[in-house]
Amino acid sequence: MEKMGEKPAAKKPVVALVKPVAHTLEISPPFKLVFVTIAAWTAFWLLIGLLATLRYPDPPAVQTADFCFELAKLGFVAMIGLLGGKVL
Repeated sequence: MEKMGEKPAAKKPVVALVKPVAHTLEISPPFKLVFVTIAAWTAFWLLIGLLATLRYPDPPAVQTADFCFELAKLGFVAMIGLLGGKVL
């Protein structure tokens, strides 16, 4: 019981416990630099391959376009690998 003139005891606030976030993904500046560079080179090789295919349909240009598309595929696989490695 409270005495005369005393303030009532403060009630403790009810606070729900917050679950910790299991997977926070922090992306470092060097990772961003490498990822953006690979993405830019991939887009560049796709563009060059498309231009070579559409503009010059002769066999040497088709071989050049195939090579450019191979480089673009490698860039795409590199981006997937970077993202997969970052999640793990």
